[in-house]
Amino acid sequence: MEDQNLPASNDVARYSLNSRQIAALAYPIDSFLSPASSTLSPRAQNRSRKDETSPEWGLTIQQELPAHFIGTISYSGNKGIHLQTITYQNVIDSITGLRPNPQYGQVEYRTNESTSSFHSLQISAHRYLNAGWMLAANYMWSHAINDGSLGGGEADAIAPQNVFCRKCERASSDQDIRHFFTTNSVYTLPFGNGRAHMSEPGMLETIFGGWSLSGIATARSGRPVNITIKRAAADAPNGYSLSASFNPP
Repeated sequence: MEDQNLPASNDVARYSLNSRQIAALAYPIDSFLSPASSTLSPRAQNRSRKDETSPEWGLTIQQELPAHFIGTISYSGNKGIHLQTITYQNVIDSITGLRPNPQYGQVEYRTNESTSSFHSLQISAHRYLNAGWMLAANYMWSHAINDGSLGGGEADAIAPQNVFCRKCERASSDQDIRHFFTTNSVYTLPFGNGRAHMSEPGMLETIFGGWSLSGIATARSGRPVNITIKRAAADAPNGYSLSASFNPP
């Protein structure tokens, strides 16, 4: 179910302007939009990529506890393999200051080399009290790790800080929520069939029977925060950090 139409954007010329290669780069930019100036930046994708895979596993133990509580301890995990990756090719060599293919600029490249993992421990307890009242509490500790987060093809994808080291991007996911606690309660109103009041068939039983009141409270830890810094492309060894790419109208 991956996005397979990336090269279709090459129907329109796409350029990448970099002040490291074009020292005089300034507005207006029309004079710099030329394949001869090595700014033409096509998009590409790996035609031999594999299908994404996500095996899952888990274990659950349930036990009756004192005071008629039912306790549950669960572990669940999954691993993502061959996940879609957005990266860049043909970036400037930090030693020579040149691109491997100087006739082109920076090339956006899509493949499926990313991975992810998720592990969680879940603890819950619930009890059915008298008069149709149920009380439950749940806690989950989890850790989501990947090397791409939103870098799976979305418009707001996160590109790697170092295109030469994908594994350096492996860290807590942007969606990682380490602690999650919920408590909830349900009270079945004593009206209707089999209840203390209005149990006889009729209009009152039809209107008031089968209703319940419920409430839920949730508390969780926050997501990781990405700290970023802006700098000129000329200050980056490979001219990659702030090179602007766009499709002219």
